[in-house]
Amino acid sequence: MTTISLEGIIIKAPIGFYKAERMLKRNFAVDIKVLIPLEASALEDDVANTINYEALHSIVQSEMEKPAKLIETVAAKIANEVQIKFPQVRQVWVKISKPDPMMNGTIRQSAIEYVWSSPEA
Repeated sequence: MTTISLEGIIIKAPIGFYKAERMLKRNFAVDIKVLIPLEASALEDDVANTINYEALHSIVQSEMEKPAKLIETVAAKIANEVQIKFPQVRQVWVKISKPDPMMNGTIRQSAIEYVWSSPEA
């Protein structure tokens, strides 16, 4: 198995429990990892046999641009879209971090991690 990842994608997004957060479009950081069986096709040196980074980034960006209250919901939607576009994926791991969440006190960031695994994983 091979892990393909994009780390530290920074996106302004209309996501937050409070309406003001959604209107402000605050910065979020997204990390995504996908696990795929790649051993044999890796020798062919052909992007068609793997997961194109640009396509993965496009899924993340598209889902992050949609208004939502919970980053948990967005992470699940990202994982679902990856499964649809890349059926060879055995596992999707998504972490979404919100720097400086709107809360009383000093908090560097809040974050969630979502993991989906194929029954074949």
